[in-house]
Amino acid sequence: MPRKVYLILVWFMPTLAIGYGYEPYDRADRSAGSVGKMQFVRNVSMVDVSDGLFNAYQLSGTRRIEVVGSPDGGNRSDLKYTINEKDQGIGFFLPLGGAAFGLDSIFTTREVATEIDILRRPISEKLSDRYYRMHFLVDLTSDTQAGFTYRYSYLEYQVMGNFFLDEEDYTDYLGTMSGYCMSFFSKLGKGGVGAHYSPPMRGKSEIEGEQKILTSEGTTGINFLFPPTDKITFSLTGTRWFYKKEDRGKLSTSPIDQRRISLNGLDLEQRFLNTERLALDILFNYTKQAAILIGAYRQTGVWLFDGDSVPGDNLGAESKLSYLGYRVGGRYDAKKFFIELSLIRANRSQDYFVDRNPEGAWFGHGTYGDYSASDQFTHIGLGGTF
Repeated sequence: MPRKVYLILVWFMPTLAIGYGYEPYDRADRSAGSVGKMQFVRNVSMVDVSDGLFNAYQLSGTRRIEVVGSPDGGNRSDLKYTINEKDQGIGFFLPLGGAAFGLDSIFTTREVATEIDILRRPISEKLSDRYYRMHFLVDLTSDTQAGFTYRYSYLEYQVMGNFFLDEEDYTDYLGTMSGYCMSFFSKLGKGGVGAHYSPPMRGKSEIEGEQKILTSEGTTGINFLFPPTDKITFSLTGTRWFYKKEDRGKLSTSPIDQRRISLNGLDLEQRFLNTERLALDILFNYTKQAAILIGAYRQTGVWLFDGDSVPGDNLGAESKLSYLGYRVGGRYDAKKFFIELSLIRANRSQDYFVDRNPEGAWFGHGTYGDYSASDQFTHIGLGGTF
């Protein structure tokens, strides 16, 4: 494999927790300023493995949400959410002469605090996931690398899922899912093009004596790299999401009071499903050791409360939302070591959207108004070659 490292800037976007399964690699995919040195990406074929590689990262921050439930109805409620999230990952790659083998793992936690004006106490929930991946890379030609990834996840959730349950009426459950991802990257002069296909993972869980089918989001994406000068690199990235139905897409019942609950907890944004993103990013090599990272993306998704549908099945049940996000940061390279730091911000708002779930409103409100949300995250990554 050629030893020259091509720097590819990609974008981090704090992923919205959705009913079809939380996927931290969407977050980590946009954390690294150089895919050639960070393996926590969906398209691992972009990783340069001419030498052995190790890397680790931590991403932490807060999502804050405010929304009015039933703004025109008799059960109007003001809702506030504070979601503290943290991802921690570690991984390595070993070159094998025309091929490479790698492993990585990410541990994620989400602590959700929900406040509703008609209750005096906040409601706390905790959701944690462990993700493991095994990678196999092979050189198809001197300029093209292809990869296959086996994916496995283990989840541990403690959720309330309903505003009006007693504090002891939590639902605790475990689950597992598995799947795969295929990818490639081809160098074209000083630039390149790559793509990945990652179908939804699928698994199961036993919740209160019932077998439940679990799935996660799936994605497909393409990356274009264009370095107009030796100091500047442009990257254009397009990503599309797709989904499969799962049992957590429908309301369940609490273990004690037998009230209807969401198995993904009370976080309203679990019902916002990403559909596509377009990102434009810039890497500026200020010196041989230091680089500046800036970028912006446009994210599009839909509010969809009908668990028998996925985006595109029933357009009348969807409420579309698009918003912008931004990131700034920097990276420092030593001979065989690097460290990078970035700050991420995103804001979104919507005047009105509707819960059109035919089985009844998810959280007791058929309509929502004055929705506003903000993401503030910090990412630090480090690693090296050996």
